[in-house]
Amino acid sequence: MNRKSEDIRTAIDTTLSGASHDPALFGSVVHASKGDTPPVKKKLTLSMALVLILVLLTGTVALAAAYRGVSWFLTERTIQPIEINPDLLMSNLTQGCTSEWLDATVQDAYWDGTELSVSLHVTPKDKSMPFAMLYDIGLDGESFDTIWLTDADFNSNIMPVEQWRDGKTGILLCDPKVTLSIAGTEDTSWRSLDYVHIPEENAVVLMLQMPVNSLTAGGQMVIRLDSVLSHPGDAVDAANRRWQAQEPGESESATLSVYLPALTDPVAAHKHDWLPATCVSPMTCKTCGRTEGGLGEHNFPPIDCNIVRTCPVCTYTYKTGHIANSEIPGACYCGEIHP
Repeated sequence: MNRKSEDIRTAIDTTLSGASHDPALFGSVVHASKGDTPPVKKKLTLSMALVLILVLLTGTVALAAAYRGVSWFLTERTIQPIEINPDLLMSNLTQGCTSEWLDATVQDAYWDGTELSVSLHVTPKDKSMPFAMLYDIGLDGESFDTIWLTDADFNSNIMPVEQWRDGKTGILLCDPKVTLSIAGTEDTSWRSLDYVHIPEENAVVLMLQMPVNSLTAGGQMVIRLDSVLSHPGDAVDAANRRWQAQEPGESESATLSVYLPALTDPVAAHKHDWLPATCVSPMTCKTCGRTEGGLGEHNFPPIDCNIVRTCPVCTYTYKTGHIANSEIPGACYCGEIHP
């Protein structure tokens, strides 16, 4: 059966919309089907385009390698990979973003019964603008005229900030803020953030994680995306000052809202066996790992005058001063008299 190029183009546009999360691969298929010459040494033929279409439709390894979603973070970018339950993986989520600078989407999310993991794909609307995280400048805590653009293969791609800007104004994405609304309650805490750069897309892919004990009624997540401009010739801390000052026209505060579907609770009903809260973790069930409440207090040794106190749980250390004895003017509990 003979098919015209128009038929192939229509098939791609209508049936392969699911590949839009990978603009580079999707663009290659579209260019090939139209007979355009992509920026590679060898032109893709129509038959090669059809092979790529089959790859997309069958979901083979080639596509999985190009897609950095929440499953990739949880299975490949961790020292403790987990087994993904497909029934708890959420994709094709209803969402919307208010940013005028950025194209930001929630790619997918995963809930294991105790923790919610969400992956974001963020890139500037103007693809010619340099784009990075505010974290990336001075990532070593010392060289704040240097930017570190670490990719998915752990290449640091270190360069001077001025080289990264290349004479253009860039955009720096700041620390995301999260509000999660579930069953009439709100939580604004997240406890883990990881991200990588996708250089060929001028994009950053992030994963946020937060404790969530229930999604049986679904929920809504609102992610605040603060971003700030970075101009050629800026002082090393100029972008950070603009962000803190929220200078009009120099910074943007946008929201990315996403609705999470209702999921069946994967944790079997049981009576919780709570471990007490510490300074590094809230109250935690020994059986299921769910948490409740906030962090506990430091476990410092008894206080005394002029000693070093160290918490054995988190190793936070500080030195006390002299502690006044309210019954003896100028005296400390250590027995010394101070003028």
